[in-house]
Amino acid sequence: MPAMAQTAGTSAATQANWLTMQQVQTKLEAAGYRDFEKIERDSDKYEVKATDPQGKRVELDIDPMTGDVLKTEVKRSK
Repeated sequence: MPAMAQTAGTSAATQANWLTMQQVQTKLEAAGYRDFEKIERDSDKYEVKATDPQGKRVELDIDPMTGDVLKTEVKRSK
């Protein structure tokens, strides 16, 4: 299970329209992502570390209301 954290400073009114972390993970799993290391709330997005459908470790910025991937950054192997 990934570590889930909430960043202080995000207003409750804004977050009321956000998908839950579980909904974000479910949507990403349906798109082929797996091995979630982290799902974290930022002030205006979710940040996710996972493995993409091609098997690469990635860091994703996720739209909090739609669950769409806004940015993908491929991480180097350790």
